Amino acid sequence: NLDSLPFPAWDKVDMDYYTQPNPYGIRGIYLSTFYILTSRGCPSRCTLCVAKKLRECYSGQVYIRSRSAKNIFEEVKLLKEKYGIDGFYIIDDFFITFKENAINFCRLLLKNKIRVWWGCETKVTALSEEIMNYFSKSGCKQIDFGVESESQKILNRIKKDITLELT
Repeated sequence: NLDSLPFPAWDKVDMDYYTQPNPYGIRGIYLSTFYILTSRGCPSRCTLCVAKKLRECYSGQVYIRSRSAKNIFEEVKLLKEKYGIDGFYIIDDFFITFKENAINFCRLLLKNKIRVWWGCETKVTALSEEIMNYFSKSGCKQIDFGVESESQKILNRIKKDITLELT
């Protein structure tokens, strides 16, 4: 029985509250946005990240779980059709972990003419001209990077696996 749960069931939550236009989903632009989690874990070895703790739980192995492009698309489509969102933000630590999945997601948005603005977080080393083209055409307006420092010594120490030239 959903009524006995200590938190509200989604069908009983006032979604108008969560979909009110705000400047936080896509920074500085008032849109009705939603946050979406498409994966857990990260292939990087940065010492400051929670993904390090996930690796400890899996005997030091990289742990990544990802939803399919179709599954992510279906969520966006539902949010657009049922709740009228204008945009979404993918809150994964590293959205482009699986490049083909990210590209297929963009293809689904384009093929189905889902017009929304969106943003994500990723690692600067994962970007390519191909990905940037797909992102741009499918409505991506913001990409956030975790740079963490202007010191190569610090970047090396925290195992960021990037150089200052890339930032």
